[in-house]
Amino acid sequence: MLSPITPHIAEELWEKLGHPTDLLSVKWPAYREDLTRDEQVEVIIQINGRLRGKIVVDDGFGGDETIAHALKDPRISVLIDGKEIVKTVVVPKKLVNIVLR
Repeated sequence: MLSPITPHIAEELWEKLGHPTDLLSVKWPAYREDLTRDEQVEVIIQINGRLRGKIVVDDGFGGDETIAHALKDPRISVLIDGKEIVKTVVVPKKLVNIVLR
């Protein structure tokens, strides 16, 4: 990856790593889409439309699992303690909005 920017330094480093051929004759690595996906995503937690926290959940979590993790967060549990949850809105991989009364 360094070769197009600083070809001479990259060639020297390539030789120091012990490779027998020159750097220009080596093929670029193939693109793999499975390596570009994130395994975890950051989800915003809102209470009555106001930002109250952020949590990190696995990419494959559904709405119910995301809500469960949001309610377990210590900062959120203090804010909802003793209040009635009217509605929860989940936008997958983005946010959880908890409406309280």
